[in-house]
Amino acid sequence: MQHQASMYMIMLQRSGDKKIQLIKEIRAAFGYGLKEAKALVDKTPSALGPLPEPQAHALMEVLRGLPGVRFEASIIKKATMGEAVTEGVEVTEPQAVEVRLSAYDPARKIAAIKLIREATGLGLAEAKRLAESPLPVQIKASSAVAAAAFVEGLRAIGGAATLSGEGLRSGYALEIGAADHYQVIDALCRQLHLNTNEAQEAINQHKIDLESASEEMINQLDESLKRLGALLKKS
Repeated sequence: MQHQASMYMIMLQRSGDKKIQLIKEIRAAFGYGLKEAKALVDKTPSALGPLPEPQAHALMEVLRGLPGVRFEASIIKKATMGEAVTEGVEVTEPQAVEVRLSAYDPARKIAAIKLIREATGLGLAEAKRLAESPLPVQIKASSAVAAAAFVEGLRAIGGAATLSGEGLRSGYALEIGAADHYQVIDALCRQLHLNTNEAQEAINQHKIDLESASEEMINQLDESLKRLGALLKKS
């Protein structure tokens, strides 16, 4: 039997300080144009891939050398998100992550079904049943990386999905106004060292744990969130 090389999906969480170099490396790896590569770098979290194993490892090696860049990578086997391989962040065992699918363009149903299959590993019939269920519907992605890629993919086809889960304790209420959620996610990731899943969870639950944060860190976060139209207050 012929061995089939693994494919990798890379989730870029932070672009770091060398954005021009990062754009150049992404263009070289994927053959993207300048505009497309710049959009991926400017709008993190963003999904890069899939890439064959040799090219993926080469790109990850480059990303490790760029200051401030953070990313996660997962192996895709036979169109299924498999065991997570995390780079640049704390390594944890891959766990299923609940995703709330709230909307998508009916004209893009085939694309939505494909995204569901990639995120969950379900067969065509099961994925189609979920896509045709009354929305919103809960989908169990195989890992945090798979869930984030699903959310990004839905946005790209005009749909909407959010991550959900457990784990954040209360302490401060997070009230999101008209702010761009991805900018709020970026603020939470940068200033509290959360991963993307934890930041989205804080937004979903309107709660965030700042028990271990210093007063200075809380004040800095509060100022950032105010500029974005979000509010942080003691609960």
